Amino acid sequence: MVAVLAMAGCGGAEDETAATTAATATVGAEGATYDVTVGEFLVALEPEKITMIEDFAEDNPQDCKGVEANDSLALLATRALDTPPDTPLPEFLLAHCKASP
Repeated sequence: MVAVLAMAGCGGAEDETAATTAATATVGAEGATYDVTVGEFLVALEPEKITMIEDFAEDNPQDCKGVEANDSLALLATRALDTPPDTPLPEFLLAHCKASP
């Protein structure tokens, strides 16, 4: 499993954004397979990536209705390369789910 490193912030706008994003995504997702950053997602093995996507979609059925993990993997991996590596994966996946038909 991918280890997650938590860093305490000093407050400010970035902390508020992170709190808002966390509230928008699954409540109680701490410790979930997808409780990592985009950078950690990129270095994970393919089966782990698929599990992260599937678990997030299962925990967020309203936002991720039509998301298929296998079909989304290549697109997400490509988009992740253009995303800051410290971006929380739930925030990244939520944006993908909302953009999916």
